[in-house]
Amino acid sequence: MPLRIPGPSPVVPKSPEALFETLRSRDPKIRALWAHQADLLRAYEKHLESRDVAVELPTGDGKTLVMLLIAEYRRQSRGERIAYLCPTRQLAHQVGERAREYGIPATVLVGSRKHYEPKDLAAFSTGSKIAITTYNGVFNTNPALSNDQCLVLDDAHAAENYVGSFWSLEISRSDHSDLYAALLELLADDLPDSLVQGLRRDDPSSEERRSVGMLLQPALWKHAVAMRDLIAAHVAGEKLQYPWSVLREHLDACNVFLSWNEILIRPLSPPVETHAPFWSANQRLYASATLGVGGELERATGVRKIVRLPLPAGRERRTSGRRLILLPQLSIDEGEVRRSVAELVTSEPRALVLCPNQWQAQVTQTELINQGVTKPILNETHVEDTLDEFTGQEAVLLLKNRYDGLDLPDDACRILVIDGLPDATNLQEKFLSERLRANALLVERVRTRITQALGRCTRNSTDYAVVLLVGGALTRRIVENEFQEGMAPELQVELTLGIQNSQDTTEAEVVATARDFLSESDVRGAVEQFVAVERGKREVRATPAAEALADSAQQELNYLYAAWSGNWEAALHAAKGAVDKLSGGKEVRPFQAFWLYLAASAAIRVAQDHKRPELLSEAKVLRDKALGFSTAISWFAGLQLPEIAAPATRRDPVEEVAVENALRELRELGAQGPRFDGSMKALLEDLKSEKAPIFEGGLARLGRLLGFESDRTGTEKGAPDSVWRVGNAVFIGFEAKSDVEADKEISITDTRQVSGHADWIREKYPAAKSADVVAVLATYQHRLDGDAVPHARDTKYLMIPAVQVIAQDLAAAMRAVRAEAGSASEDEMLVLLAKKLRDAKLLPRQLLERMSPLKSKVGGSAKAK
Repeated sequence: MPLRIPGPSPVVPKSPEALFETLRSRDPKIRALWAHQADLLRAYEKHLESRDVAVELPTGDGKTLVMLLIAEYRRQSRGERIAYLCPTRQLAHQVGERAREYGIPATVLVGSRKHYEPKDLAAFSTGSKIAITTYNGVFNTNPALSNDQCLVLDDAHAAENYVGSFWSLEISRSDHSDLYAALLELLADDLPDSLVQGLRRDDPSSEERRSVGMLLQPALWKHAVAMRDLIAAHVAGEKLQYPWSVLREHLDACNVFLSWNEILIRPLSPPVETHAPFWSANQRLYASATLGVGGELERATGVRKIVRLPLPAGRERRTSGRRLILLPQLSIDEGEVRRSVAELVTSEPRALVLCPNQWQAQVTQTELINQGVTKPILNETHVEDTLDEFTGQEAVLLLKNRYDGLDLPDDACRILVIDGLPDATNLQEKFLSERLRANALLVERVRTRITQALGRCTRNSTDYAVVLLVGGALTRRIVENEFQEGMAPELQVELTLGIQNSQDTTEAEVVATARDFLSESDVRGAVEQFVAVERGKREVRATPAAEALADSAQQELNYLYAAWSGNWEAALHAAKGAVDKLSGGKEVRPFQAFWLYLAASAAIRVAQDHKRPELLSEAKVLRDKALGFSTAISWFAGLQLPEIAAPATRRDPVEEVAVENALRELRELGAQGPRFDGSMKALLEDLKSEKAPIFEGGLARLGRLLGFESDRTGTEKGAPDSVWRVGNAVFIGFEAKSDVEADKEISITDTRQVSGHADWIREKYPAAKSADVVAVLATYQHRLDGDAVPHARDTKYLMIPAVQVIAQDLAAAMRAVRAEAGSASEDEMLVLLAKKLRDAKLLPRQLLERMSPLKSKVGGSAKAK
């Protein structure tokens, strides 16, 4: 081969904006930059030396071109090695195609590094091309792209999933059963009994399967050495060895979350400053359609300070394309919603369905099939590298936790279904949401995910699609004014229109409205005109909590890095700083309580490590303050920090768990709408039925509404018809005799049967051996055969009309809560519901007081013995 002599160095453009005109090989259709793109590029020029810069542009506004121009300008002007990170392989290929259209030299490097072409890797290493890869291309233990000088993080709002997973050890019950079981047994004594019993079961109740707990930090430190040995012995040769290798020496700075399906070990945020391929870059650029204002980008990326480029004037009001957003659950029940979804999915060639997790995806797929959807239902494995398999046929694409990185313009897809509230995509989020109730923290993440999802099928100014929002929790969150006010003005207007068209409607009308929008240009024109007029009247309003959360983020990350390095004195100072920043509003109180707990734990660690016993008193103050700030969170009620006495006043944990469970049931029935009254009516009708299966079903449902976990056990030999239990502290076993004549005496046989239920419960439920166990006969009969008295033991008695009264009292209490709640916070709702249940004598131990001893009902056929 002849020697190649380089030509003269090319002229370097004076700016990223000027670079565009030099791209002579770009697609002729791309004639000029849009004004807002040019504005952003000029704004960026002031931050060429900034380490971390965030760029926000709504979907369809040309974000990819802006980021590629910045990247190419740095490559040409500074000779930097550039890595452009995408969430998925499919999106990496898509960005690679865009780079080709723009005439920007780039190479796509995805998958295993052993399959990279040497010339492609060399093109990155020599700085002759931009490398387009996935987050995993940089965030792994042996990255091929380890010497990058500038990083572009596309869809940066999703970094929590893709960056955080590098520092997450996810121990699956099914895939790593031995390690899961061994860890659970090691930690069991330092976890709540109620949680452990559920985690140990092979056949947990639905409530136990959903439950999530967190190991307190002092307990983690106590077991750290044993945990390291145990995990090391199980992960050798497994994929788990890679995240474990970065966590092993920093286990003390992690948290351990446990559920029936998995155990998750991870730090609160990814400590990216410790990962050289990321942190050594000259500049990191974060691109997103929604950056948010509450510090979530910093928490998701683990970066303490990120400069944000402001949106160009006017772009904050606009979105791409037009959507008709329908919330059918505002008017019709779940079965009708599922039928309408299936009908619309069937009527259009393609539909995209997004779910928050694997469980919801499985439920949704089953529902689609049961409702008659026959076209192929694809998942993420079918679109790893390209969307062609979906767009090339009539199909449904069902994805979990994938709210970004999909480009389905025009006829590629006209139906989008968002099924379920995306507020708990991993165990840490689930704990923060369901146990800590840190809703103010998660609301921005949820809003961002929904905003991203809404743009998947409307990718340009003339695009349009129908969006169906499905699920009670999602519907309740979307209709909140304060939630909508944080969204772009156009989305606010679309939601207003959607809510109005989803109320007082029928299943058939939902389908007809969607079809009219898709088929009639006049209908879309009327929607467009309405949005154009109304969007100018709307403003994006940050919640009062957003400023406090944004201020707190840097202190939270200071804590992270101090704990990661083992500097617990600095961690204590930072945790207290986060507490101070979170002061001033009830919305952030649960999250502030969490940071008080972390501060208390850090104080204990410093006291133990540095022999400073005076800090134990400070830890107690911090712990007690945390309890005071979260008056309705049962997780804190059981908080015991080492060497610190329990608080002077303790709430009844059984009562707290029951109220939390009852509120969850009430939420499911809806804060507004007819579903609640319909459910209460059906409950009372079931409890009046003389047919045993119907009555027993109503009895089990009444238990759940009262805050018990309710198991129908009547199919087992010698078992109660229903077992109510709460907190593994109170067990009530019912024998129901709804089909027996009222004037017939309660026989010896029936008495023996029901009195034996207490023994059955203690044998069936290990926790019951140290709990309050009560066997109850529910019947219309009002007299006990005198010969049966010796067999009655401590059995209780409840007339079925009294059961119906309990149901009526419960309906009245919950109805009052719905009427008075208004915009109450989660804590306020719990306090209100607890008061109403207490006043109505419906709390667990109060219910026991409403029951009579069976012996007191002795009748007249023989003398009592």
